[in-house]
Amino acid sequence: MSVQQGQSSALDACFGQVLRQLREAHALTQEGLGFDADLSRNYISLLELGQQSPSLRTLQALCSPLGVSLSQMMLQLEQEMAQRAKAVGKEAIKATGKAARR
Repeated sequence: MSVQQGQSSALDACFGQVLRQLREAHALTQEGLGFDADLSRNYISLLELGQQSPSLRTLQALCSPLGVSLSQMMLQLEQEMAQRAKAVGKEAIKATGKAARR
């Protein structure tokens, strides 16, 4: 896996996490969100699992039923990415410490 593919999959996973959080905060099912955004429930599931990347049109379609603007959604995505990077950094430090003790 290339670095670019790794970053892309991390981005998709973080987007999926944000999407799920927003959907659950609005008490929507995947089916309900799909209906409101004119997308299939299966596609919503794939987005939440980080297995698909949304287009700009898809992002725009998701924002209205989730009660956020595109910029608010991207801000939440940036925050999720920062949290994930921080967690990965902590894990790397722990792993380095364990290796040094051996």
